Amino acid sequence: MRLLLELTVFFGAVAALNFAGLRRAARQLLVIMVGYQVLAYGRIGCLLSH
Repeated sequence: MRLLLELTVFFGAVAALNFAGLRRAARQLLVIMVGYQVLAYGRIGCLLSH
């Protein structure tokens, strides 16, 4: 549940920036978020197992 909430909030922020016309900021945040999720792979596995 927590993982789903986290993804919804952060990727929702990317969508909001995009819809606001701040596409460059949206792309930058998206790259940061995807990088963070890749680096936090172990934590994601822990969240999925609970």
